[in-house]
Amino acid sequence: MGTRTAIRVAWALWALILAVMLTGVLLWAASGFPPPSGSESVAGAGATFLVLSWALTYLTFATIGGVVATRRPHNPIGWLCILAGLMMACSMLASEYANGSALAQPGSPPPGAAWVAWIGNLLAAWVVVIVPIILFFPDGKLPGRRWAVVLWAQAGTLLLALLGLGLTPGPLSTAPTLQNPLGWASAGDALAVVLGVATVGQLACTVVAAGALVMRLRRARGDERQQFKWVASAASIWALGLVAAVAAPTELKVLAQFGQFVTMAGLLGAVSIAVLKYRLYDVELVINRTLVYGSLAAMITVVYVALVVGLGMVIGARGEP
Repeated sequence: MGTRTAIRVAWALWALILAVMLTGVLLWAASGFPPPSGSESVAGAGATFLVLSWALTYLTFATIGGVVATRRPHNPIGWLCILAGLMMACSMLASEYANGSALAQPGSPPPGAAWVAWIGNLLAAWVVVIVPIILFFPDGKLPGRRWAVVLWAQAGTLLLALLGLGLTPGPLSTAPTLQNPLGWASAGDALAVVLGVATVGQLACTVVAAGALVMRLRRARGDERQQFKWVASAASIWALGLVAAVAAPTELKVLAQFGQFVTMAGLLGAVSIAVLKYRLYDVELVINRTLVYGSLAAMITVVYVALVVGLGMVIGARGEP
């Protein structure tokens, strides 16, 4: 693909993702700004915050993918980022359509809602693009021929995940009020095992790919070493954000998930800087500032939690007879 063609295709896909995002946000707004599926405990401003943060996350995927694809059209990393952004955007649109009331008759879901939600359920497998992005970093080539085995293992994991997501009976994750139209009731237990194997396989492939990243960082020199430093630093921060999002208590869930979105955007930004070799040698300055600002944010969070817990104890004590 020539450079001009790559530029047109990349930005056409970016425009498509933006259009899908805006359509999903409009459907969400027309339905009264409901909380996203799986986050029903969060309401009001918190729900709005989560939905908009999620939309900005996949738009960030698309934008960074577009920039990398137009500058390095033969590097698959840019196209993989665009693919992830498109899958995430379509999954959100499917969820908002299936759950929304704007296009539905009173007392019934929108036309074809179950099938739309089923497609959105399959698109939740977008996470599989993370492993090839790591393996192809930074020049679009694998560390060695034997690493192709990891890609084949990732492909097998994807097939298992699609099989499990597509045929598991019961409510769909994108629309919990709707049943899977292709649910195979008699194979429910077996499909649960398939999904479990796919989850473990995805985790294993990610760990192996991360190991390849560390190995190449130790061997790299010059510009290549700086490239790996950017991504290694950002990936460490993203991993902490992911752990915080999973382990955070309910009252801090919105804040933790927002942190996960921010750290994901930072990781994508680091990948683009490294691939494009833009200001590579500023990484030490960025790391130092990150440590300073991260420590400050941690202190603010601790003070916030202490205040919330303290006020809760005071109010609870006053309310006792």
